[in-house]
Amino acid sequence: MINDTHSEKLDTIWAQLSRQRARGQKDLIITPGNYGEGFLADKLNLDLGNLVRCGDFINETIDMAGEFGTNSLLLAARLGKMLQLGNGIAGRYEWQEDDGIAMLSDCVLRAGGDAAISQRILYCDRLDDVVEVLWMTAFLHPVMVQLMQRVDKALKNHALPGMQIEAIAFSNRYGMLGKTPGAEELLMLHRKLL
Repeated sequence: MINDTHSEKLDTIWAQLSRQRARGQKDLIITPGNYGEGFLADKLNLDLGNLVRCGDFINETIDMAGEFGTNSLLLAARLGKMLQLGNGIAGRYEWQEDDGIAMLSDCVLRAGGDAAISQRILYCDRLDDVVEVLWMTAFLHPVMVQLMQRVDKALKNHALPGMQIEAIAFSNRYGMLGKTPGAEELLMLHRKLL
């Protein structure tokens, strides 16, 4: 049953990519779910005509997009998913939120924060609480830069050579949290004209 469900979801992603190719679209947006779709349309004013919903199959979607000759992918996902990617994991079943909190604690130290802030994060129960601590201590931006560098490396290591792949991280509560270095170019590519 699990394999059938897995296969059905991959078939759905393949069908979405096929439709995009039939339209001649080679620059795509991918998002795991509806939260990403809403954020992209409502907060960033992006055209969702080039959107592919990938669920928890980010790596598989990147692979399939490569097979279709996609030029660029812009991944938009919530912070938890970016933490998974930063850890090199792209499926929900292998990851615990505590792993992500520990990674953000490490990012604090790499961003020049002290052990007190890092320790404070480790006592948080939810990612929104971590973001609040980072915001209050003025470490949100430096920590997100550290995280998105890890995400950028993981995505580029996975994508086929020649495919531009970028990502943005967001929170429903806090909005845009971070982006990979080349994400702004793809955001502009997909932005709706007013």
